[in-house]
Amino acid sequence: MALYQRSVVLDCDPGFAFEFVSDFRHAARWDPLVERAELLTPEPIGLGSRFLLVNRFPVPDLPYQVAEFQAPHRLTLRGQTNAFSYQDSIGFEANGAGTRMSYSARLDFKGFLKLGNPVLALLFQRMGDDALRGIEQAVRAAAAERNQAAA
Repeated sequence: MALYQRSVVLDCDPGFAFEFVSDFRHAARWDPLVERAELLTPEPIGLGSRFLLVNRFPVPDLPYQVAEFQAPHRLTLRGQTNAFSYQDSIGFEANGAGTRMSYSARLDFKGFLKLGNPVLALLFQRMGDDALRGIEQAVRAAAAERNQAAA
């Protein structure tokens, strides 16, 4: 098992942060491994919504399903492949004029991958840090786009 836990302060209100991040179609904007992301169920996004993250090699495509949806405070997505199961839990809370976003991810390896768990766990930390930095940049850009459109 590999765990990833970090938090970051975003320069927008919790409602906007939740709306943007909960739409995993935006994952290609923040995760360098994601080539594109698709919503597989009808809108609106909520409990039970399913996404598919189509990744760049060597990472397999990742199906996700929304398992918890408490707008604008908490979001949990889960999925599994033949090699591992995973869960991402994301919390949003007001922090001054911005939002503190807490990100927790868990990756449970299956089969022979359990043997490489320590090495894969380190790689998971790096991938998590890259994605979290990407979320921060993508939310900032989306908030700027929203503000520019409103002006």
